[in-house]
Amino acid sequence: MTTHELSAFLSELEQLPKSCDWPEKQLALCHKYNLYEWFSRKKLDSPSDQLEAINVYFKISEYCQITSFLLLQSLAAFGRIYELTDNPIKNEVINALKKDKGYLAVAVSHILTSHQYLTKPTLCVKETNNHYLLDGFAPWVSGAKYAEFCVTAAINNNNEILIFILPMHDLALQIGQSPTLLAFNETYTANIHFEQVSLEKKWLMIKLDKKQLPNIRRKGWIVMNSSLRALALCHNMIDFFTKEAQNRESIQTALSTFSEVYQQYKSSIFKDPTAANYSLKLRAQINQFTNDLAQAVLIITKGQGYTVNHPAQNFCRQALFYRVHMSDDGFVEAQLAELNNKYSR
Repeated sequence: MTTHELSAFLSELEQLPKSCDWPEKQLALCHKYNLYEWFSRKKLDSPSDQLEAINVYFKISEYCQITSFLLLQSLAAFGRIYELTDNPIKNEVINALKKDKGYLAVAVSHILTSHQYLTKPTLCVKETNNHYLLDGFAPWVSGAKYAEFCVTAAINNNNEILIFILPMHDLALQIGQSPTLLAFNETYTANIHFEQVSLEKKWLMIKLDKKQLPNIRRKGWIVMNSSLRALALCHNMIDFFTKEAQNRESIQTALSTFSEVYQQYKSSIFKDPTAANYSLKLRAQINQFTNDLAQAVLIITKGQGYTVNHPAQNFCRQALFYRVHMSDDGFVEAQLAELNNKYSR
């Protein structure tokens, strides 16, 4: 994506309403500028490609957290379609999404991060002569009710992982009610319920042994997506802080400190676009900083910041999202370790 194309995209994105029921126009804009294909073509072993992807995604996140989050969900799904299968159905899906400017959801958290404590898989699959039968549910699927297609995973009796593309409008699926979230309700995150749902065999992408689970985990710059969005939120909070500090000398020292720490964390991400040094500890530190900065914004806005629709409240609620997003192996412990270090000095 050229600088001119990125500038044009961000200019159009900025003109769209910040608050909406579902960001249909924002996602259509991503199709217009071929962002899905552009990101998917970035080579994992090319530092320059990865750095370019980071820069573009960070800019989008500064402008609109909802758009960047839902874009990422589709990119995660696209990545698995491109990487995991030679099934010709993938070209049919990709062409349909381009034509309809549709949304591609991803529903694999139940085998990567959530509900790992259950003895029975949340989504099971049985094979018949001509079909697969899916039973159970896929949790925390963003944009479930609006998705044209969805990439999901189910476990069979042999403990194998089967990755499918779901044609959402052609199946007897039940989309659960979206819970009211502290922030980002525009994502319409909900569970997808399956009750002996019959799926043609052509929709199978790949069958994996559980030992091959790393094959479906995110790779390259995408593993840093949560921290990139958190830092983009920090950028916006520092902009807000800067405006508040213009005529308030008493808060300028704190602003200087927060700005310096923000730059340090941003540099730590951008200096290594291959994510080789992107650790759970660094991610937990960025989350801690994001929430501390949100609290600082609340403090300087005083009573006004305690009202529901004030920007400080939005910052606080959005910052809390990163406490729970992508709670993969070790991340809960890493965040608790940061809190423990903070209070055990």
